[in-house]
Amino acid sequence: MDPALESKPRAVEYLLGVHAAGSYGTLPSVDVGVGGGIGIQGRRWRAELRGSYGLRRDQKAWAASPAGAYGQFNFVAAAFAACINLGPRAFAFGPCADAEFGVTSAQGFGVSQSLPTNTPWSALGAGGYAAISLGHHVSIPLHVDVLAPLRRSEFVFKNEPTRVFQAPAVGVRMSAGIELRF
Repeated sequence: MDPALESKPRAVEYLLGVHAAGSYGTLPSVDVGVGGGIGIQGRRWRAELRGSYGLRRDQKAWAASPAGAYGQFNFVAAAFAACINLGPRAFAFGPCADAEFGVTSAQGFGVSQSLPTNTPWSALGAGGYAAISLGHHVSIPLHVDVLAPLRRSEFVFKNEPTRVFQAPAVGVRMSAGIELRF
């Protein structure tokens, strides 16, 4: 191929992708979900906005009292990540700073009074990413983030002293997907 006809990487590229995500710490057990994202990247930096929706609506946190009562949880969130790229285009990688905002939904079962609740979620954290290039316009991004919630809401049954769930001080979120660069 004529070197003059080869396309050179742009100074700035736009990103559009889909991903599968897994998290621990936001809900009572490991949560899996799907999502999408948009972003922009230069040679040494990357900024992206990712949204995720948890698929497991049947996650349960069993309460000690009353017998057989449980909570059902779900999670939806958007995360902004700002990253530094330390690698070449074929295998980009680097550290990231993250801010995440979303909603944790809960519903109680097995109790006389149960009110569904939607609680705001916000967290700050840090992590890293790697993007493996599959060609000029396609890559596989991988993200691992450690997040600390800014507020750790307690989920309880109305008129019951037992706490069903409270997010830990630190959680982990991982995602893998495919993205188009243009």
